[in-house]
Amino acid sequence: MLSLITLALSKICRPTKTAQTELQGMQDKFKKDLEDMQKELQTKYEKFQQEVNEKTPENIRSRRQQELAELGQKLDQARADDEKALQEASSQKMQPIISKSDGCYQCCS
Repeated sequence: MLSLITLALSKICRPTKTAQTELQGMQDKFKKDLEDMQKELQTKYEKFQQEVNEKTPENIRSRRQQELAELGQKLDQARADDEKALQEASSQKMQPIISKSDGCYQCCS
């Protein structure tokens, strides 16, 4: 019985570790991409603060404010898209493992 349990656990643990590693890789990539976008937004905002003053024509000021707002929206959208992609990947990778573990549990109990 013990060898059957050991075999069942080995069939579950290896795929689980692989899935976790792949998901961590995705999460790290998304984090880096978001940090890069955040840095770009921060840099452009700081440049805006330095260059735009009361002498700046209203149309230029408005255009730059709009650009900053659009970058902020892109960042928010990327964050939401990444979260959704990570959740979907997690479900896709973990569902077969969960199914196997349920099958092993029923078999061994």
